[in-house]
Order: sequence, then C-alpha cells, then structure tokens
Amino acid sequence: YGKQGKYEEAAMSLEKAVALEPGNADARNALGVIYHRQKQYQQAEEQYLEAIKANPNHAKARTNLAITYQQQHEPQKALQQLEKALEIQPGYAPAQALIEQVRKQAKKQQEAERKKKEKAERAEKLSSPKTEKSPKSEKPPKREASERRPAAGLFDAGTSFIRQGKVDAGIDA
Repeated sequence: YGKQGKYEEAAMSLEKAVALEPGNADARNALGVIYHRQKQYQQAEEQYLEAIKANPNHAKARTNLAITYQQQHEPQKALQQLEKALEIQPGYAPAQALIEQVRKQAKKQQEAERKKKEKAERAEKLSSPKTEKSPKSEKPPKREASERRPAAGLFDAGTSFIRQGKVDAGIDA
C-alpha cells in the first residue's frame, strides 16, 4: 500500500500488525515510515523508538529516526542515531550518505547558537545599568568629627608659617 501512495490503508494494516505483535520492530519501522510520509513526525518518531526498543540493533529504524530528527532541526539527536546505526551496521549506505550532511547541519546549528548567545550577552551588557560610579561624581568619604579640621584655621596657620619663613611655599615675591 505504501509504495502505491495508499498511506491510510498501509497505516491501518500496519497498525493491526503492531496490535497483534507489539514487539515486531520491522512492522513498527514500516509504520513509522508511513507516518513520516504523511508528515506525522511525532507518530513516526514514536514508532521508530518502539522499533529500536524492540530491536536495539535495527539500523534502518535508527536511520529513519535520524531523518525525522534532522527534518525537525535536531541534528545532534540525528547524529547520535546515525553513529549508532553505523556502529551496528558499518556499511549501511543510507546512514553513510546522511551522516556528513547531518554533521554539517549540527555544526551550523552550534555556530548559530553560539552567535545568538554572544549577541544576547552583548545586549545585556549594553542594557544593564552601570553599578560603578564615575570618578567625577564620587564624593570623598565623610570624616568623623574628631578627624575634621576647620578649613579656615588650617589656611591661616599655613599662611602664618609661610610669612614667618618656617615653610617655603615655592613662590618668590
């Protein structure tokens, strides 16, 4: 049915097969393919995962799951499944054909996420209020009453020392 484009009939037949034999990895994988072709990606993913649960060494189900992840813009998950499929069956051509494409997609996604993070950090720095005060607006720390000296008295005393010649002010009169 699936090859003839009769996806609804194919899905009904495969659903019956899965109901009779829930651990049939091939039937689950085939049902996943039918769902995938109907763009029912969540259902396809569920069937592929069930096929892998029934047979962890099902390279086709892993590759089909990887394709689903790739189309949902989850290249890291896709890459994990493809690597596992090739570990199980090293010469599996569909997985080999797809893995480089998914690696490139994963690299692009990581780069885009890194740039987005950097941009957000720059924006945060620009928009956050500055906690440091500028040197011009800083006031000297207040002194305790015992540390305070009268400004005029100090000036008068300094002037007196200069007049008496006890201190050289560096000014020639």
